[in-house]
Amino acid sequence: MVRVSLAALVLLVTVILPLPAAAAGPPAVGATEVAVLDATTGSLLFGKNERAAVHPASLTKMVTALVALEEGRLDDVVVIDVDASAMPRSTVMGLRPGMVLPLEDLLYGLMLPSGNDAALAIGRHIAGSDAAFVTMMNQRIRWMGLRHTRFVNPHGLDHPDHLSTAEDLARIAREAMLNDQFATIVAARSWVVRADPPYRISNLNTLLGSYLGADGIKVGYTRRAGRAYAASATRGGHRMIVVVLHSPNPAAESALLLDWAFAQRRAGEGEPREG
Repeated sequence: MVRVSLAALVLLVTVILPLPAAAAGPPAVGATEVAVLDATTGSLLFGKNERAAVHPASLTKMVTALVALEEGRLDDVVVIDVDASAMPRSTVMGLRPGMVLPLEDLLYGLMLPSGNDAALAIGRHIAGSDAAFVTMMNQRIRWMGLRHTRFVNPHGLDHPDHLSTAEDLARIAREAMLNDQFATIVAARSWVVRADPPYRISNLNTLLGSYLGADGIKVGYTRRAGRAYAASATRGGHRMIVVVLHSPNPAAESALLLDWAFAQRRAGEGEPREG
């Protein structure tokens, strides 16, 4: 009879059936606040100051859009009372008082060119006033169980009390992407606004069309938030979400972190076995 030691047996099994390779650690990035979320499982894969209070800039508009989609209809007719020309140094979709547009156009104007004018017009249509709409936004956040986020406006321009965290923003992105209408809007490269005359607006999210699987979500910038990004990508039916704030190059750093997140998942699954 041939006797085989336990150590030899373990070595033999390891050679025949190699264990999954360990994924490398997350890449070093310049962003001071980071959250990498597996949107399929809800697990936080990596965080860097992810619970620090930050100004969320236009990432706020994820909630603006989500509340509008839940409370309104895409074909709602909205009479505009906002003047984009009165919002200097602000990203706008180009609204003028008296314009009549469907809510759908305003939502594309909110999420693609990051229209602060669209945020005000949407909130007033849905709730009747800026303050009433912000209350609805904060109620939606509380319903999600997020206790480190508080909004005071629908667009994300800096205010001392308008705060969130990278992790909360990633969880907001995950929730919003479960809404099919939201996901369709943020994945669009451009949209034609049905004004008189019509005009085209473009998405500021440069990962769309340049990063494999990119399907949203939102870019932002204010002086206090710095350059901010909430990025989503889906591969093989599995979605990853990255949020970075105060990033020197948010698109590039988001891409690096998404690459790492997908590599982490592949390492966890292991390589396919031959046979």
